[in-house]
Amino acid sequence: YQAMGNHVQTLRTAVLIADDEQKRGNYKVAHDLLVQAFRDAVKYGVPVSIDTRRSIALLHSYLLVKPLAKDDHVASAHMLLRVAANISKFPAHVVSILTSTVIECVRSGMKRSAFENASVLMRPEYHDEIDERFLKKIEGIVRKKKDFKEDLEPHMSPCPVCSNELPDYELDCPNCKSTLAMCSVTGKHMVAEDATFCPSWSLPGALLGVLDGGRARTTVSDVQRGDSARSRAC
Repeated sequence: YQAMGNHVQTLRTAVLIADDEQKRGNYKVAHDLLVQAFRDAVKYGVPVSIDTRRSIALLHSYLLVKPLAKDDHVASAHMLLRVAANISKFPAHVVSILTSTVIECVRSGMKRSAFENASVLMRPEYHDEIDERFLKKIEGIVRKKKDFKEDLEPHMSPCPVCSNELPDYELDCPNCKSTLAMCSVTGKHMVAEDATFCPSWSLPGALLGVLDGGRARTTVSDVQRGDSARSRAC
């Protein structure tokens, strides 16, 4: 289709192939297919649907987990929570992703979120698949519900469309109903005065994140190599 100049069909085909790769657990392959399709669509003036943009953000969030966890467990936990909220799109690694989510939420002090995801893992269809290294800890979290009632107070930043304050990692503005661009370095929603583009992916990036020395460079390069949550704790 690309050779024939049918760029609309090229995008549709790429989305279908990427969806299949994602279901198989090949998240880096799916991510790269969608990013290249996005680049080509922008180049040739082909509209990119909200669903496709959401898929790119979701896969990119997954790939950000490990590099962010090196020095920012809160950010890593938020990426995993985003993925866990869409766990049906990751059928090949449901238990390992939810396990990582619980671990990172505990590390970052997000106790309520840890409890909620630990409770999901206690379902009969998942319980027996939990790694023995984490089973007792997860069972303990569920038993001690009263100790896991609070999450961290979210840091707020303005919506780039309407300036309404919303949590940094929220990608849908409840005020103007806009779907917000995600920073490809930090995983947060973009802020108008801090916007640029990642030179590696041609995706949105927060200027302060891109210029943030070693961590930002490590994040981008790690995503390019395909480091993931399941290679870390699952």
